[in-house]
Amino acid sequence: MPNYSFEKYTACVTQIDEYTGGVADWTGQEGSGGLSYCTAQCPDSSNKSLSAGVPYNAVGFQHAHTGLSYTEMNTFINGSTDTVFPYGRTVYLNYRNYIEAKLIDTLKTGITYYVTFFINLADSSDYACNDIGAYFSDSTLSFNSEYAKSYLIPQVANNPIKHPLTDTMNWMKVSGSFVAKGGETYIIIGNFKNDSLSSITYLGKRSPDATAAYYYVDDVIVSADSTTSINEINASSENVNVFPNPSNGNYELRITNFKFAGI
Repeated sequence: MPNYSFEKYTACVTQIDEYTGGVADWTGQEGSGGLSYCTAQCPDSSNKSLSAGVPYNAVGFQHAHTGLSYTEMNTFINGSTDTVFPYGRTVYLNYRNYIEAKLIDTLKTGITYYVTFFINLADSSDYACNDIGAYFSDSTLSFNSEYAKSYLIPQVANNPIKHPLTDTMNWMKVSGSFVAKGGETYIIIGNFKNDSLSSITYLGKRSPDATAAYYYVDDVIVSADSTTSINEINASSENVNVFPNPSNGNYELRITNFKFAGI
């Protein structure tokens, strides 16, 4: 993966809804807004309500999984003027953000590839959406619409029943493997289901503006080696607590049964 941790940028961003042209090697489907490049490497906007900083930004508080930067996107939008949930809305129906990058190497026929990326639900999200995945294509995809690419079936997808994506504190790992057909050159990440088929949970009114499921994305790994990934804390045996969240700049990380594992 090029720029797998979103640390390289081509232009400084100062507020949310700035992505394409800001982060290096990636492009995406902007949709109705929401697709953002968040980083601590550029000065924040003077208007903090619009900032795309790290760890503070307009939709929440979160340190990067690694490094100083991450991407922010929505996988479901329920507009502030919509009165019907979960389906049958007239505003933002099936609207989506996607992010796309060209792989460093084209995938080879018959080879098993292992995919991992990390996501975190932004604090101000009124909704959680348990559907997100990675689709691999032999050609770049067109982003000339704002809607779900429901005609695509991602080769790697989160299990919405076994792995709900509701954590606003800790980074959640989405991973899987697939056998390449050969020729796949691009990766695109997002929710490929229409609203009616998506696993959506209403979390209550957290923000007057964030009527969506906003997710931070970091550390996208694609490899033919199942042991290649970001060294991470083995959450099956470790207990991790970060507090307070949000903080005034000082926070405490408490880990029990600590060990590192290459996953």
